[in-house]
Amino acid sequence: MRSLCSRAVLLNLAVAILPAQPQSLWPQFRGPGGSATGDGKPPVEFGAGKSLLWKTEIPDGQSSPVLSKDMIVITAGARNSRKLETLALDRKTGNLLWRKSLIAEKIENLRDVGSPATGSAAVDEERIFVYFGSHGVLCYDSKGNELWNVKLPVPAKANGGGTSPIVAGDVVVLNRDDPEEAYLLGLRKKTGEVAWKTSYGDPNKSPGVANTATPLLWNGSLVIHRSTEIAGFDQATGQRKWTVPVRSTGVSTPAASKDSVYVSTWNNIGEPDLRVPPPAWDEMLKHDKDGDGAISRDEFPASIALARRPESTVGTFTDLNFPGQAIFGQMDTDKNGKVEKKEWDAALAMANFFANMMQHGLIAIRTTDSGDPGKLDVVWRESKSVAEVPSPVLSNGRVYMVTNGGIVTCVNAETGKVLFRGRLGAGGSYFSSPVVADGKVYFASAEGVVTVIKDAGDLEVLARNQLNEPLFATPAIANGVIYVRSSTHLHAFAAERPH
Repeated sequence: MRSLCSRAVLLNLAVAILPAQPQSLWPQFRGPGGSATGDGKPPVEFGAGKSLLWKTEIPDGQSSPVLSKDMIVITAGARNSRKLETLALDRKTGNLLWRKSLIAEKIENLRDVGSPATGSAAVDEERIFVYFGSHGVLCYDSKGNELWNVKLPVPAKANGGGTSPIVAGDVVVLNRDDPEEAYLLGLRKKTGEVAWKTSYGDPNKSPGVANTATPLLWNGSLVIHRSTEIAGFDQATGQRKWTVPVRSTGVSTPAASKDSVYVSTWNNIGEPDLRVPPPAWDEMLKHDKDGDGAISRDEFPASIALARRPESTVGTFTDLNFPGQAIFGQMDTDKNGKVEKKEWDAALAMANFFANMMQHGLIAIRTTDSGDPGKLDVVWRESKSVAEVPSPVLSNGRVYMVTNGGIVTCVNAETGKVLFRGRLGAGGSYFSSPVVADGKVYFASAEGVVTVIKDAGDLEVLARNQLNEPLFATPAIANGVIYVRSSTHLHAFAAERPH
């Protein structure tokens, strides 16, 4: 292994064995057009000493690698030092080409599993665009020279910025869905000047704690997955074109075909099978230690939850979801530091009300039969085993999604019929989004396993590749090489070694 600061030693003469054909691109989060589809024949089996071209030690971050013609670009960030970095590495060797850093005045709010460097870069033929929630948007040329720098307020939301920029024509687009100010931003890619800025508007569509989805460019619309809607905005002007109401945390990025958009809309209590019936008041009184007929915050049992997030294994992403103590303040309506029977009953009634409203699911959105481009509807919904963080991927008329525990669901893209649902055999939490290439689908677990299945209507696991390092970033695939970012390394794997 080598570090960025050490003298690089190529593994297995990687320079000589990389494909000689023109390098294809992976220019943004989830690749060309956000399709999550690569080219060439990437390896099925890979790992330490197997199909490895190179492995480079990198600083901490969760952004996914993006690929220009000659470079790989990643971002990195450290909470304690507040250092935010952009790194460019050589695609052939993994060698560091340049590294730019800045010190943020303040680091945004983050979960314990979060990172100040979650947003992936975006590239075009001449420029590199990066977004840090704790700073704003920066633009570099291919040599690492800063071309422009647009500072933005640090997000006020609980879970950080999260989203990634995309390039749409001459504009860099950013989803800034924050409680302080929620808007879609278009910056001119040559200068950083504001081309347009569209407020999300309606206070009834206010942002939730997440709302970190990356925009998708689809048929001239910038599609945004928000907590209350899937909305389309005109690519040229930023003006709202259409909206479809949903109940979601607004995290995953949509996938799309020519006529449909597929979105994994997930919320904490959206799946009936995962809801937890709350105890009756008589059961709650068993925790009343001082016998005053009420439950104080200290007496409130930590084990109570409104729903479960099964098989999560990372940080606060544990089995408990919506734990009762987290919403104690909302139950304690008279703010006397205790929950009494009338408050408990009112909270249960409200929970039941919202549970009936909060149906989630993998949904397909299409223009209605009227042909009105401003009217789109949900044409099917799959409500079981819905992905919380990973985005869905569309391939060969099938939509794939994966949730915690390594449960993968494959759905017919036209009808919504479930073709299969099964376990990958690699459990734990899933944050990385699946990618496809050469008739195969790749899934990376937070516990460090990349599972490869056949892109088909039946579940057929081809390989489980153990990298022994946490995986949060989405892999990139181009020219038959799969680039996998772990918590400490960037790997390049290839199956074929051309003569």
